[in-house]
Amino acid sequence: TRIYKTGDICRRMSDGNLEFLGRNDGQVKIRGFRVELGEIEDKLALYSGITQCAAKVIERHIEGSSMPVKYLCAYFESETIPDSKVLAGYLSALLPEYMIPSAFVHMDKIPLSANGKIDKKRLPDPEFKGDEDNYMAPRNELEAKICSIWQEILGYENIGIQDDFFTIGGNSILLIRLAGKLADSLGMNISIKALMAQRTISKIAEMSNVKVTDEDELLLDLSSGDQTGRKILYCIPGLLGSSLCFTEISRKITSEYFVKAFDAKGISGKDSPLTVFEDVLNTHLNSIKRDIKDKNEVINIAGHSSGGIVAFEVAVRLNSEGYKTKIIVMDTMPDPGDLDFMNNLDLEVLMPKVFEALFGKLQYSDFTVNPKYSGAVNIMKNHLFGDDSQADYQYIMAKGFYDVLDAQRKVITDFYRNFVIKNKGKGYYKGGNIHFIYVSDLYDNEKRSHALKLWGNLCEGDVLAFETTGDHIAMLNKNNAGNTADIINKILKGV
Repeated sequence: TRIYKTGDICRRMSDGNLEFLGRNDGQVKIRGFRVELGEIEDKLALYSGITQCAAKVIERHIEGSSMPVKYLCAYFESETIPDSKVLAGYLSALLPEYMIPSAFVHMDKIPLSANGKIDKKRLPDPEFKGDEDNYMAPRNELEAKICSIWQEILGYENIGIQDDFFTIGGNSILLIRLAGKLADSLGMNISIKALMAQRTISKIAEMSNVKVTDEDELLLDLSSGDQTGRKILYCIPGLLGSSLCFTEISRKITSEYFVKAFDAKGISGKDSPLTVFEDVLNTHLNSIKRDIKDKNEVINIAGHSSGGIVAFEVAVRLNSEGYKTKIIVMDTMPDPGDLDFMNNLDLEVLMPKVFEALFGKLQYSDFTVNPKYSGAVNIMKNHLFGDDSQADYQYIMAKGFYDVLDAQRKVITDFYRNFVIKNKGKGYYKGGNIHFIYVSDLYDNEKRSHALKLWGNLCEGDVLAFETTGDHIAMLNKNNAGNTADIINKILKGV
Protein backbone atom coordinates (compact mmCIF):
# COMPACT_ATOMS: atom_id res chain seq x y z
CA THR A 1 0.00 0.00 0.00
CA ARG A 2 1.31 3.44 -0.92
CA ILE A 3 0.70 6.45 1.27
CA TYR A 4 0.71 9.91 -0.29
CA LYS A 5 1.11 13.23 1.52
CA THR A 6 -1.89 15.41 0.74
CA GLY A 7 -0.61 18.60 2.36
CA ASP A 8 -3.78 18.85 4.46
CA ILE A 9 -3.46 19.48 8.22
CA CYS A 10 -6.06 17.63 10.29
CA ARG A 11 -6.64 16.44 13.80
CA ARG A 12 -8.36 13.27 14.87
CA MET A 13 -11.46 13.84 17.00
CA SER A 14 -12.55 11.63 19.87
CA ASP A 15 -15.25 10.07 17.67
CA GLY A 16 -12.63 9.04 15.09
CA ASN A 17 -13.48 11.70 12.51
CA LEU A 18 -10.83 14.05 11.08
CA GLU A 19 -11.23 17.83 11.40
CA PHE A 20 -9.62 19.80 8.58
CA LEU A 21 -7.50 22.67 9.93
CA GLY A 22 -5.74 23.96 6.83
CA ARG A 23 -2.70 23.18 4.71
CA ASN A 24 1.01 22.97 5.38
CA ASP A 25 1.85 24.77 2.13
CA GLY A 26 0.61 27.69 0.06
CA GLN A 27 -1.82 25.72 -2.08
CA VAL A 28 -5.37 27.08 -2.35
CA LYS A 29 -8.35 26.26 -4.51
CA ILE A 30 -10.13 29.00 -6.43
CA ARG A 31 -12.59 28.73 -9.32
CA GLY A 32 -11.99 24.99 -9.34
CA PHE A 33 -8.22 25.28 -9.85
CA ARG A 34 -5.49 24.34 -7.38
CA VAL A 35 -3.14 27.28 -7.15
CA GLU A 36 0.28 27.52 -5.51
CA LEU A 37 0.47 31.03 -4.06
CA GLY A 38 4.25 30.72 -3.93
CA GLU A 39 4.37 30.41 -7.72
CA ILE A 40 2.53 33.73 -8.09
CA GLU A 41 4.85 35.34 -5.55
CA ASP A 42 7.98 34.04 -7.28
CA LYS A 43 6.92 35.47 -10.65
CA LEU A 44 5.80 38.81 -9.22
CA ALA A 45 9.07 39.18 -7.31
CA LEU A 46 10.91 39.18 -10.65
CA TYR A 47 9.18 42.38 -11.77
CA SER A 48 11.59 45.30 -11.86
CA GLY A 49 11.45 47.43 -8.71
CA ILE A 50 9.45 45.04 -6.50
CA THR A 51 11.39 44.26 -3.32
CA GLN A 52 8.85 42.18 -1.39
CA CYS A 53 5.54 40.57 -2.30
CA ALA A 54 2.85 38.17 -1.11
CA ALA A 55 -0.35 36.59 -2.44
CA LYS A 56 -3.44 35.31 -0.69
CA VAL A 57 -7.10 34.47 -1.26
CA ILE A 58 -9.69 36.87 0.09
CA GLU A 59 -13.43 36.38 0.44
CA ARG A 60 -15.91 39.12 -0.26
CA HIS A 61 -19.61 38.98 0.62
CA ILE A 62 -21.81 40.59 -1.99
CA GLU A 63 -25.44 41.46 -1.41
CA GLY A 64 -27.77 38.97 -3.05
CA SER A 65 -25.22 36.15 -3.03
CA SER A 66 -25.61 33.22 -0.66
CA MET A 67 -21.87 32.47 -0.77
CA PRO A 68 -18.78 34.67 -0.54
CA VAL A 69 -16.88 35.40 -3.74
CA LYS A 70 -13.21 34.38 -3.68
CA TYR A 71 -10.42 36.45 -5.22
CA LEU A 72 -6.67 36.17 -5.61
CA CYS A 73 -4.95 39.28 -4.31
CA ALA A 74 -1.27 40.28 -4.63
CA TYR A 75 0.60 42.65 -2.30
CA PHE A 76 3.93 44.27 -3.06
CA GLU A 77 6.55 46.77 -1.89
CA SER A 78 8.26 49.03 -4.43
CA GLU A 79 9.59 52.56 -4.68
CA THR A 80 7.47 53.34 -7.70
CA ILE A 81 3.87 52.15 -8.03
CA PRO A 82 3.24 50.27 -11.30
CA ASP A 83 -0.29 50.23 -12.69
CA SER A 84 -2.33 47.14 -11.80
CA LYS A 85 -3.07 46.52 -15.49
CA VAL A 86 0.67 46.50 -16.21
CA LEU A 87 1.31 43.95 -13.47
CA ALA A 88 -1.59 41.78 -14.65
CA GLY A 89 -0.26 41.89 -18.20
CA TYR A 90 3.23 40.98 -17.00
CA LEU A 91 1.94 37.94 -15.07
CA SER A 92 -0.31 36.89 -17.97
CA ALA A 93 2.80 36.11 -19.99
CA LEU A 94 4.12 33.84 -17.22
CA LEU A 95 1.06 32.24 -15.61
CA PRO A 96 -2.29 30.79 -16.71
CA GLU A 97 -5.33 33.08 -16.57
CA TYR A 98 -6.77 31.54 -13.39
CA MET A 99 -3.58 32.45 -11.47
CA ILE A 100 -3.70 36.18 -12.28
CA PRO A 101 -4.68 38.18 -9.17
CA SER A 102 -7.87 40.23 -9.37
CA ALA A 103 -6.30 42.97 -7.24
CA PHE A 104 -2.81 44.37 -6.65
CA VAL A 105 -2.15 46.31 -3.44
CA HIS A 106 0.92 48.53 -3.00
CA MET A 107 2.18 48.67 0.59
CA ASP A 108 4.86 50.74 2.24
CA LYS A 109 5.75 47.72 4.37
CA ILE A 110 4.37 44.19 4.19
CA PRO A 111 3.67 43.00 7.76
CA LEU A 112 5.97 40.38 9.22
CA SER A 113 5.47 37.97 12.10
CA ALA A 114 7.77 37.76 15.13
CA ASN A 115 9.98 35.20 13.37
CA GLY A 116 10.41 37.41 10.29
CA LYS A 117 7.94 35.66 7.96
CA ILE A 118 5.19 37.47 6.07
CA ASP A 119 2.08 37.66 8.25
CA LYS A 120 -0.70 37.14 5.70
CA LYS A 121 -3.41 37.48 8.33
CA ARG A 122 -2.48 41.15 8.70
CA LEU A 123 -2.61 41.90 4.99
CA PRO A 124 -5.59 44.22 4.36
CA ASP A 125 -8.44 43.38 2.04
CA PRO A 126 -8.18 45.32 -1.22
CA GLU A 127 -10.57 48.17 -1.91
CA PHE A 128 -12.28 47.40 -5.18
CA LYS A 129 -13.22 50.59 -6.97
CA GLY A 130 -13.28 52.14 -10.39
CA ASP A 131 -10.40 54.05 -11.95
CA GLU A 132 -10.82 57.41 -10.19
CA ASP A 133 -8.06 59.13 -12.16
CA ASN A 134 -9.61 58.26 -15.51
CA TYR A 135 -13.26 58.15 -14.46
CA MET A 136 -15.72 58.60 -17.31
CA ALA A 137 -19.40 59.00 -16.43
CA PRO A 138 -22.24 57.42 -18.45
CA ARG A 139 -22.99 59.42 -21.61
CA ASN A 140 -26.52 58.20 -22.29
CA GLU A 141 -29.45 56.38 -20.72
CA LEU A 142 -28.34 52.90 -21.76
CA GLU A 143 -24.85 53.32 -20.29
CA ALA A 144 -26.41 54.67 -17.08
CA LYS A 145 -28.66 51.60 -16.79
CA ILE A 146 -25.77 49.20 -17.41
CA CYS A 147 -23.69 51.12 -14.87
CA SER A 148 -26.46 50.69 -12.29
CA ILE A 149 -26.45 46.93 -12.90
CA TRP A 150 -22.66 46.81 -12.43
CA GLN A 151 -22.97 48.73 -9.16
CA GLU A 152 -25.58 46.27 -7.89
CA ILE A 153 -23.52 43.21 -8.82
CA LEU A 154 -20.12 44.49 -7.66
CA GLY A 155 -21.45 46.14 -4.51
CA TYR A 156 -20.11 49.69 -4.81
CA GLU A 157 -20.63 52.95 -6.69
CA ASN A 158 -18.50 55.34 -8.78
CA ILE A 159 -17.98 52.88 -11.64
CA GLY A 160 -16.94 54.46 -14.93
CA ILE A 161 -17.86 53.31 -18.41
CA GLN A 162 -14.20 52.49 -19.21
CA ASP A 163 -13.55 50.38 -16.08
CA ASP A 164 -12.66 46.74 -16.74
CA PHE A 165 -15.14 44.37 -15.07
CA PHE A 166 -12.43 41.96 -13.94
CA THR A 167 -9.98 44.54 -12.59
CA ILE A 168 -12.58 46.16 -10.32
CA GLY A 169 -13.80 43.02 -8.55
CA GLY A 170 -15.63 40.97 -11.16
CA ASN A 171 -15.09 37.27 -11.80
CA SER A 172 -16.65 34.45 -13.83
CA ILE A 173 -19.50 33.82 -11.39
CA LEU A 174 -20.41 37.51 -11.22
CA LEU A 175 -20.20 37.63 -15.01
CA ILE A 176 -22.96 35.00 -15.15
CA ARG A 177 -25.08 37.20 -12.91
CA LEU A 178 -24.29 40.19 -15.11
CA ALA A 179 -25.45 38.34 -18.22
CA GLY A 180 -28.71 37.43 -16.47
CA LYS A 181 -29.32 40.98 -15.27
CA LEU A 182 -28.66 42.45 -18.72
CA ALA A 183 -31.15 40.02 -20.22
CA ASP A 184 -33.85 40.43 -17.57
CA SER A 185 -33.62 44.20 -17.06
CA LEU A 186 -32.61 45.48 -20.50
CA GLY A 187 -33.46 42.65 -22.86
CA MET A 188 -29.79 42.41 -23.90
CA ASN A 189 -29.09 38.73 -24.60
CA ILE A 190 -25.30 38.83 -24.71
CA SER A 191 -23.31 35.62 -24.49
CA ILE A 192 -20.76 34.99 -21.75
CA LYS A 193 -18.12 34.65 -24.45
CA ALA A 194 -18.92 38.15 -25.74
CA LEU A 195 -18.92 39.64 -22.23
CA MET A 196 -15.52 38.08 -21.56
CA ALA A 197 -14.17 39.90 -24.61
CA GLN A 198 -15.95 43.24 -24.08
CA ARG A 199 -15.40 44.02 -20.40
CA THR A 200 -16.40 47.70 -20.16
CA ILE A 201 -19.77 49.41 -19.93
CA SER A 202 -19.11 51.41 -23.08
CA LYS A 203 -18.30 48.25 -25.08
CA ILE A 204 -21.36 46.42 -23.75
CA ALA A 205 -23.57 49.37 -24.71
CA GLU A 206 -22.14 49.29 -28.24
CA MET A 207 -23.00 45.59 -28.47
CA SER A 208 -26.70 46.40 -28.18
CA ASN A 209 -26.55 47.24 -31.89
CA VAL A 210 -24.27 44.39 -32.94
CA LYS A 211 -25.85 41.26 -34.34
CA VAL A 212 -24.02 38.08 -33.37
CA THR A 213 -25.16 34.82 -34.91
CA ASP A 214 -26.18 31.96 -32.66
CA GLU A 215 -23.47 29.86 -34.29
CA ASP A 216 -20.76 32.30 -33.16
CA GLU A 217 -21.88 31.95 -29.55
CA LEU A 218 -21.47 28.16 -29.59
CA LEU A 219 -17.69 28.15 -30.19
CA LEU A 220 -15.83 28.87 -26.96
CA ASP A 221 -12.19 29.53 -26.10
CA LEU A 222 -10.82 26.98 -23.63
CA SER A 223 -7.13 27.90 -23.71
CA SER A 224 -5.86 30.86 -21.70
CA GLY A 225 -3.61 33.62 -22.96
CA ASP A 226 -3.35 35.33 -26.31
CA GLN A 227 -4.42 33.41 -29.42
CA THR A 228 -2.07 35.38 -31.69
CA GLY A 229 0.47 33.20 -33.49
CA ARG A 230 -0.99 29.92 -32.19
CA LYS A 231 -2.61 27.20 -34.26
CA ILE A 232 -6.18 26.19 -33.42
CA LEU A 233 -7.56 22.84 -32.29
CA TYR A 234 -11.35 22.68 -32.68
CA CYS A 235 -13.09 20.16 -30.41
CA ILE A 236 -16.62 18.77 -30.83
CA PRO A 237 -18.30 16.97 -27.90
CA GLY A 238 -20.52 13.91 -28.06
CA LEU A 239 -23.91 13.23 -26.53
CA LEU A 240 -23.51 15.68 -23.65
CA GLY A 241 -23.06 18.52 -26.14
CA SER A 242 -20.83 20.61 -23.87
CA SER A 243 -17.43 22.21 -24.35
CA LEU A 244 -16.90 21.28 -20.69
CA CYS A 245 -15.91 17.81 -21.85
CA PHE A 246 -12.58 19.17 -23.11
CA THR A 247 -11.73 21.40 -20.14
CA GLU A 248 -9.09 19.11 -18.63
CA ILE A 249 -7.54 18.19 -21.98
CA SER A 250 -7.30 21.85 -23.03
CA ARG A 251 -5.04 22.55 -20.04
CA LYS A 252 -2.54 19.93 -21.20
CA ILE A 253 -2.41 20.64 -24.93
CA THR A 254 0.91 22.10 -26.06
CA SER A 255 1.04 25.89 -25.86
CA GLU A 256 1.62 26.06 -29.63
CA TYR A 257 -2.09 25.33 -29.99
CA PHE A 258 -5.14 27.27 -28.83
CA VAL A 259 -8.10 25.04 -27.97
CA LYS A 260 -11.64 25.98 -28.91
CA ALA A 261 -14.66 23.77 -28.25
CA PHE A 262 -18.33 23.75 -29.17
CA ASP A 263 -21.46 23.84 -27.07
CA ALA A 264 -24.58 22.33 -28.62
CA LYS A 265 -27.28 24.82 -29.47
CA GLY A 266 -29.83 24.95 -26.64
CA ILE A 267 -27.43 24.12 -23.83
CA SER A 268 -27.87 27.59 -22.33
CA GLY A 269 -31.62 27.09 -22.10
CA LYS A 270 -32.25 30.08 -24.39
CA ASP A 271 -32.79 28.22 -27.67
CA SER A 272 -34.29 24.96 -28.85
CA PRO A 273 -31.70 22.22 -29.53
CA LEU A 274 -31.13 21.01 -33.07
CA THR A 275 -32.49 17.56 -33.92
CA VAL A 276 -31.42 17.11 -37.58
CA PHE A 277 -27.84 16.11 -38.38
CA GLU A 278 -27.48 18.39 -41.42
CA ASP A 279 -28.35 21.42 -39.23
CA VAL A 280 -25.77 20.38 -36.63
CA LEU A 281 -23.16 19.84 -39.32
CA ASN A 282 -23.74 23.24 -40.94
CA THR A 283 -23.62 25.00 -37.57
CA HIS A 284 -20.15 23.63 -36.82
CA LEU A 285 -18.92 24.05 -40.39
CA ASN A 286 -19.99 27.70 -40.63
CA SER A 287 -18.53 28.59 -37.22
CA ILE A 288 -15.12 27.12 -38.09
CA LYS A 289 -15.04 28.78 -41.51
CA ARG A 290 -15.79 32.18 -39.95
CA ASP A 291 -13.11 31.61 -37.32
CA ILE A 292 -10.35 30.60 -39.76
CA LYS A 293 -7.76 33.36 -40.23
CA ASP A 294 -5.54 31.66 -42.82
CA LYS A 295 -7.06 29.34 -45.40
CA ASN A 296 -3.65 27.79 -46.05
CA GLU A 297 -3.26 26.58 -42.45
CA VAL A 298 -4.13 22.99 -41.54
CA ILE A 299 -7.45 22.91 -39.69
CA ASN A 300 -7.22 20.53 -36.72
CA ILE A 301 -10.52 19.01 -35.63
CA ALA A 302 -11.12 16.51 -32.81
CA GLY A 303 -14.40 14.89 -31.87
CA HIS A 304 -15.33 12.64 -28.96
CA SER A 305 -17.86 9.82 -29.21
CA SER A 306 -20.68 10.89 -31.57
CA GLY A 307 -18.88 14.24 -31.86
CA GLY A 308 -16.26 12.36 -33.85
CA ILE A 309 -18.85 11.75 -36.57
CA VAL A 310 -19.63 15.48 -36.73
CA ALA A 311 -15.91 16.31 -36.75
CA PHE A 312 -15.29 13.80 -39.55
CA GLU A 313 -18.10 15.16 -41.75
CA VAL A 314 -16.94 18.75 -41.11
CA ALA A 315 -13.43 17.74 -42.26
CA VAL A 316 -14.86 16.11 -45.39
CA ARG A 317 -16.82 19.26 -46.28
CA LEU A 318 -13.81 21.50 -45.64
CA ASN A 319 -11.63 19.29 -47.86
CA SER A 320 -14.15 19.59 -50.66
CA GLU A 321 -13.84 23.39 -50.41
CA GLY A 322 -10.06 23.33 -50.65
CA TYR A 323 -9.08 23.47 -46.97
CA LYS A 324 -6.38 21.20 -45.49
CA THR A 325 -7.46 19.26 -42.39
CA LYS A 326 -6.25 16.89 -39.71
CA ILE A 327 -8.94 14.76 -38.07
CA ILE A 328 -8.91 13.08 -34.64
CA VAL A 329 -11.79 10.78 -33.63
CA MET A 330 -11.98 9.72 -30.00
CA ASP A 331 -13.84 6.48 -29.22
CA THR A 332 -16.04 6.96 -32.30
CA MET A 333 -17.56 4.11 -34.31
CA PRO A 334 -18.58 4.78 -37.94
CA ASP A 335 -21.29 2.13 -37.54
CA PRO A 336 -22.84 1.76 -34.05
CA GLY A 337 -24.85 -1.33 -34.92
CA ASP A 338 -28.21 -1.44 -33.13
CA LEU A 339 -29.71 2.05 -32.74
CA ASP A 340 -32.47 1.06 -30.31
CA PHE A 341 -30.16 1.68 -27.35
CA MET A 342 -30.32 5.41 -28.12
CA ASN A 343 -34.08 5.53 -27.67
CA ASN A 344 -33.89 3.43 -24.51
CA LEU A 345 -31.42 5.68 -22.67
CA ASP A 346 -32.71 6.92 -19.30
CA LEU A 347 -31.47 10.52 -19.39
CA GLU A 348 -32.22 11.16 -15.73
CA VAL A 349 -29.78 8.38 -14.87
CA LEU A 350 -27.29 9.09 -17.65
CA MET A 351 -26.80 12.83 -17.11
CA PRO A 352 -25.50 12.77 -13.52
CA LYS A 353 -23.34 9.72 -14.27
CA VAL A 354 -21.69 11.45 -17.23
CA PHE A 355 -21.11 14.61 -15.23
CA GLU A 356 -19.63 12.75 -12.30
CA ALA A 357 -17.33 10.76 -14.57
CA LEU A 358 -16.08 13.98 -16.13
CA PHE A 359 -15.93 16.42 -13.24
CA GLY A 360 -16.50 14.68 -9.92
CA LYS A 361 -18.64 16.51 -7.36
CA LEU A 362 -19.79 19.98 -8.33
CA GLN A 363 -21.34 22.81 -6.38
CA TYR A 364 -24.96 23.82 -6.77
CA SER A 365 -25.56 27.31 -5.43
CA ASP A 366 -26.84 30.76 -6.12
CA PHE A 367 -28.23 30.80 -9.62
CA THR A 368 -31.68 31.27 -11.03
CA VAL A 369 -33.29 28.23 -12.57
CA ASN A 370 -35.59 28.58 -15.56
CA PRO A 371 -38.75 26.67 -14.50
CA LYS A 372 -38.67 24.82 -17.81
CA TYR A 373 -35.43 23.13 -16.79
CA SER A 374 -35.93 22.85 -13.03
CA GLY A 375 -36.33 19.08 -13.23
CA ALA A 376 -32.97 18.64 -14.91
CA VAL A 377 -31.22 20.96 -12.46
CA ASN A 378 -32.75 19.16 -9.50
CA ILE A 379 -31.36 15.91 -10.87
CA MET A 380 -27.94 17.54 -10.95
CA LYS A 381 -28.40 18.92 -7.46
CA ASN A 382 -29.52 15.66 -5.90
CA HIS A 383 -26.91 13.45 -7.55
CA LEU A 384 -23.83 15.55 -7.94
CA PHE A 385 -23.35 18.90 -6.35
CA GLY A 386 -21.07 18.92 -3.34
CA ASP A 387 -19.15 21.52 -1.35
CA ASP A 388 -16.15 21.70 -3.63
CA SER A 389 -16.60 24.45 -6.20
CA GLN A 390 -15.36 24.30 -9.78
CA ALA A 391 -16.66 27.73 -10.68
CA ASP A 392 -17.03 27.96 -14.41
CA TYR A 393 -19.94 29.66 -16.09
CA GLN A 394 -20.83 26.61 -18.12
CA TYR A 395 -21.86 24.68 -15.01
CA ILE A 396 -24.70 27.12 -14.76
CA MET A 397 -25.90 25.75 -18.08
CA ALA A 398 -26.94 22.52 -16.37
CA LYS A 399 -30.55 23.56 -16.90
CA GLY A 400 -30.17 23.06 -20.65
CA PHE A 401 -28.33 19.74 -20.60
CA TYR A 402 -31.40 17.57 -20.32
CA ASP A 403 -33.03 18.92 -23.49
CA VAL A 404 -29.71 18.79 -25.35
CA LEU A 405 -29.15 15.15 -24.39
CA ASP A 406 -32.60 14.30 -25.67
CA ALA A 407 -32.00 16.20 -28.92
CA GLN A 408 -28.48 14.81 -29.43
CA ARG A 409 -29.66 11.21 -29.52
CA LYS A 410 -32.17 12.20 -32.19
CA VAL A 411 -29.35 13.81 -34.17
CA ILE A 412 -27.18 10.70 -33.87
CA THR A 413 -30.04 8.43 -34.88
CA ASP A 414 -30.83 10.70 -37.84
CA PHE A 415 -27.22 10.54 -38.97
CA TYR A 416 -26.76 6.80 -38.79
CA ARG A 417 -30.09 6.10 -40.48
CA ASN A 418 -29.83 8.64 -43.29
CA PHE A 419 -26.15 9.34 -43.97
CA VAL A 420 -24.92 5.73 -43.69
CA ILE A 421 -21.29 6.75 -43.39
CA LYS A 422 -20.02 3.18 -43.75
CA ASN A 423 -21.30 3.11 -47.34
CA LYS A 424 -19.55 6.31 -48.44
CA GLY A 425 -16.66 4.35 -49.95
CA LYS A 426 -12.88 4.44 -50.07
CA GLY A 427 -11.45 7.92 -50.44
CA TYR A 428 -14.54 9.70 -49.04
CA TYR A 429 -12.12 11.63 -46.80
CA LYS A 430 -9.29 13.05 -48.91
CA GLY A 431 -7.46 14.88 -46.14
CA GLY A 432 -4.92 12.16 -45.35
CA ASN A 433 -4.86 9.92 -42.28
CA ILE A 434 -7.59 9.38 -39.71
CA HIS A 435 -6.29 9.42 -36.12
CA PHE A 436 -8.32 7.08 -33.93
CA ILE A 437 -7.97 7.27 -30.11
CA TYR A 438 -9.66 4.48 -28.18
CA VAL A 439 -9.89 2.90 -24.71
CA SER A 440 -9.43 -0.83 -24.19
CA ASP A 441 -12.54 -1.25 -22.00
CA LEU A 442 -14.77 -0.44 -25.01
CA TYR A 443 -12.62 -1.95 -27.77
CA ASP A 444 -11.42 -5.52 -27.46
CA ASN A 445 -9.20 -6.80 -30.28
CA GLU A 446 -12.12 -7.86 -32.45
CA LYS A 447 -14.08 -4.62 -32.05
CA ARG A 448 -10.96 -2.50 -32.52
CA SER A 449 -10.12 -4.33 -35.76
CA HIS A 450 -13.69 -3.78 -36.94
CA ALA A 451 -13.50 -0.04 -36.16
CA LEU A 452 -10.15 0.32 -37.92
CA LYS A 453 -11.53 -1.47 -40.98
CA LEU A 454 -14.58 0.79 -41.12
CA TRP A 455 -12.51 3.96 -40.79
CA GLY A 456 -9.97 2.61 -43.26
CA ASN A 457 -12.71 2.20 -45.86
CA LEU A 458 -13.40 5.93 -45.65
CA CYS A 459 -10.02 7.56 -46.21
CA GLU A 460 -7.27 7.69 -48.80
CA GLY A 461 -4.62 7.62 -46.10
CA ASP A 462 -4.08 5.29 -43.15
CA VAL A 463 -5.93 4.86 -39.87
CA LEU A 464 -3.48 5.48 -37.03
CA ALA A 465 -4.72 3.97 -33.76
CA PHE A 466 -3.72 5.16 -30.26
CA GLU A 467 -4.79 3.62 -26.95
CA THR A 468 -5.41 5.89 -23.96
CA THR A 469 -6.47 5.23 -20.36
CA GLY A 470 -9.86 5.40 -18.65
CA ASP A 471 -13.18 4.49 -20.19
CA HIS A 472 -15.40 6.07 -22.83
CA ILE A 473 -16.12 9.15 -20.67
CA ALA A 474 -13.24 9.09 -18.19
CA MET A 475 -10.65 9.34 -20.99
CA LEU A 476 -11.43 13.09 -20.82
CA ASN A 477 -11.38 13.64 -17.06
CA LYS A 478 -8.51 14.94 -14.96
CA ASN A 479 -7.24 11.45 -14.12
CA ASN A 480 -6.72 10.51 -17.78
CA ALA A 481 -6.64 13.83 -19.66
CA GLY A 482 -2.86 13.95 -19.43
CA ASN A 483 -2.49 10.66 -21.30
CA THR A 484 -5.13 11.57 -23.88
CA ALA A 485 -3.62 15.05 -24.38
CA ASP A 486 -0.14 13.54 -24.83
CA ILE A 487 -1.49 11.48 -27.73
CA ILE A 488 -3.21 14.51 -29.25
CA ASN A 489 0.00 16.53 -28.92
CA LYS A 490 1.93 13.85 -30.81
CA ILE A 491 -0.72 13.78 -33.53
CA LEU A 492 -0.67 17.58 -33.86
CA LYS A 493 3.13 17.56 -34.11
CA GLY A 494 3.07 14.71 -36.63
CA VAL A 495 5.06 12.36 -34.40
